[in-house]
Amino acid sequence: MCVGECSCPTSGAICIPRGDAQLVVVDVREGRCDGDLFDISGVSEITFAVSDAVGGVVRIVKRLSTGGISVSTNGYQFYFTITSEDSDSIVRNSNYFEIRAVTASGSPKTIISGLFKSPQTIIKDLQQ
Repeated sequence: MCVGECSCPTSGAICIPRGDAQLVVVDVREGRCDGDLFDISGVSEITFAVSDAVGGVVRIVKRLSTGGISVSTNGYQFYFTITSEDSDSIVRNSNYFEIRAVTASGSPKTIISGLFKSPQTIIKDLQQ
């Protein structure tokens, strides 16, 4: 994933309507979206978090160490699923997300951060 203006760390956007489930796949690159692929095969941790805002209430957390994140066999991507329960826990349309890895040498590296949009939907609330 690499969307929108890129800076250090790479910025992006994720949009998952409330109540939806979605697989999120992240390509890890050095610095910018067009940077070289960054090998994450030896990382000791990857953490994904969504909060209402920077410094706000954290609503979703996924971690490599707890099985919530998986590293692809190519060593340059990882993926996780936002469940319908996760997206339902979001209370605002626009939120903040951040993904950080801890390298094999113990150094933290913020991989990507940006806007996590979770618009309210109407169809899931319709009575059958």
